[in-house]
Amino acid sequence: MNKIFDYPEALARTNGDVGLLRELIGLFLEDYPRRLVQIKEAIATSDAKELARATCDLRTSIGALGAQTVCEILLVLETMGIYNDFKGAGAAWLLLQDRLEELEQELLKYTEAAVV
Repeated sequence: MNKIFDYPEALARTNGDVGLLRELIGLFLEDYPRRLVQIKEAIATSDAKELARATCDLRTSIGALGAQTVCEILLVLETMGIYNDFKGAGAAWLLLQDRLEELEQELLKYTEAAVV
């Protein structure tokens, strides 16, 4: 299983710019709850277009953080939206929630410990 947050990878993705990484983490922590609601509503209403859009948006912001595990789950959900196939969406949703909670905790640890 991949790490939930890969600090060296995230730092590499910002070309070693710790300030930029800190800013990206802050923006993600502020924005992801709204995106999560959009994904949940898209699944509940079987809105394939919205599911694809919302998961792609969230995956883009998480990709900069090197959070590969969460990106993989989002890609599964995004693909469900693209193909309008919601089989397994509930299970993927629950897994996404769990992994995002873990990611949030890891990011908070890094920011509180002044690592970034």
